[in-house]
Amino acid sequence: NSLRVFDYEGKRMSNLLEKGGKVGCIGFSSDCEAAVVGLNDGAVRIWKLEGAERIGGDWVAFNSGVADIGITPDKTRVIAADPNCKVKIYDVTNKKEIKEIETFK
Repeated sequence: NSLRVFDYEGKRMSNLLEKGGKVGCIGFSSDCEAAVVGLNDGAVRIWKLEGAERIGGDWVAFNSGVADIGITPDKTRVIAADPNCKVKIYDVTNKKEIKEIETFK
């Protein structure tokens, strides 16, 4: 998979190569400097968009894939949801789960 990032005028800014699982979802930081990617194999990756630089390594959020993902404005937390309505909040620095929420049963 490959993620291509364009500016508002349609000019390609970067090309983020995703090896491994297929991209399930993507979220952008509020300042549009970073993207967080959720893969169908459950992995999470964070990218600095300018220069297409990976921030840290991957971590596995879920076994069943990532259905939706977001990043806080200060880029310190990632919020990810799986297809079974389970939500997890992660600390970006150490890739550790802070909280798990089961939204619907």
